[in-house]
Amino acid sequence: MQSTREQAGALIALSTKQGFTKTSSFGSILRGSVLAWQGQREQALAQIEEGIAGHRATGGTLRQPYWLALLVEAHAEEGHFEQALTVLAEALTW
Repeated sequence: MQSTREQAGALIALSTKQGFTKTSSFGSILRGSVLAWQGQREQALAQIEEGIAGHRATGGTLRQPYWLALLVEAHAEEGHFEQALTVLAEALTW
């Protein structure tokens, strides 16, 4: 998992440097997912939500259900079941 976290950080850094907002958003989501697996769920939620918001700001819809599923998982693991169900319902509409 540490390797994934490092690669996500590298993706964010390179994408930001090159101005690739959408790719940077992917990195934020993936890094957030790793943080959730490592038990840092509050940070994970912030990272995943930031990444999804950044992706949506570009007009992107690629992999939206997957990104939302990662957010659902992080919410559920934190005990935020109402939020998890709300995000799950959104993911299912995709």
